[in-house]
Amino acid sequence: MHKAEAKTFNSYAHAPLFTRELLWYRACIILAQLVLLALDLLSKYIVRAALPLHHNASFLPGFVELFHVENTGAAFSIGQGGGPVFVILALLIVCYITYYLFRQQRSACAITALTLVSAGALGNAADRVFVGTVCDFFSFQFISFPVFNLADIYITLGECLLLILLVSKTFAPAPSTLAKQDSKVRDK
Repeated sequence: MHKAEAKTFNSYAHAPLFTRELLWYRACIILAQLVLLALDLLSKYIVRAALPLHHNASFLPGFVELFHVENTGAAFSIGQGGGPVFVILALLIVCYITYYLFRQQRSACAITALTLVSAGALGNAADRVFVGTVCDFFSFQFISFPVFNLADIYITLGECLLLILLVSKTFAPAPSTLAKQDSKVRDK
C-alpha cells in the first residue's frame, strides 16, 4: 500500500499547518459557524422588531408558537443574572472547539456537531454582550417546555450528535475484533 493510500481523513496530526486542503477545511468550519451565527442573530432581530415582549404569534399552529421573552440566565433560565460568566464560558468553549477542529480533520459528524455547539454558544454570547439578555421565542404549544431560540436548537442538536458519536464508538467492536470475525467468516 502506498503512503498516499494509507492516509485517512483523520490522519493529519503531523501534517503541515497550512496546506491548501487544511486551509479550505478550516475556512469551511469558520464559514459554517458564521452562517449559523448570522441566522440566529437575524431571527432574534426579527422577533425583537416584530413581536413585543411577552406577546405571542402563531407559527406552526398546535405545535409551536412565537412567544417573545428575554432571558438573563442560561438554559431553562438557570443562573439568572450570570451574563458575564456565561459569555466567558461560551468564548472558552468556542475557542477550544475551534482549536480542536483545527488541529486535525475530523469526521463529518464530529465537525457538524461541534460547529453547531460553537455557533449556538456564540449566538447566545453575542446577545448577552450586545443586548444584555438572550432573546428566546420558540414555545411548544402541546407540552410545557421552556421558551428557546435557534442557538439553543444548535446546541441541543450538536450535543445529540456528540452523544451518538460517543455511544457508537463506545459500543462498536474494536477494529481488530472485526478483522478476526471477518477472517473466521472467510475461512468457513
